[in-house]
Amino acid sequence: PVSGEQNVILAQFFYLLGLVFFFSIDGHHLLIAALAKSFEHIPPGAAVFKMNLAEIGARAFQGMFVTALRLAGPVIAIALVTDLALGLMVRMVPQINVFMLGFPLKIAAGLVALAVTVPLLGGVLARVFEGMVRDVTVLARGLGG
Repeated sequence: PVSGEQNVILAQFFYLLGLVFFFSIDGHHLLIAALAKSFEHIPPGAAVFKMNLAEIGARAFQGMFVTALRLAGPVIAIALVTDLALGLMVRMVPQINVFMLGFPLKIAAGLVALAVTVPLLGGVLARVFEGMVRDVTVLARGLGG
């Protein structure tokens, strides 16, 4: 509120959930160890930019995109199914006010989807953070020459 930016409560919740999980699996120690180990691959002042860095960056982006789809996929699918059901309902029973019915139905379906997927996030986030350490090591090897 002080900075004037809008903040969605669920986005803040997932940010804090990821942060707590990152610290609970000692992700900060893993990341610091990977950065310290990068000095074995890249001595200070010896970084060499090679052509395969673009490939490493593209793979990292691909991994982030696929992970984002895996995390958001169930909630997006529930929202799509809810919209399709509301669309069919409007066609079959035009007297129903879909805006009055649809808004709480979408919220309820989204909250149910979140309640189902949040307990499953632990395993996914553990793999994401382990992959982060692996990607830092691969990047260090790529810059090492």
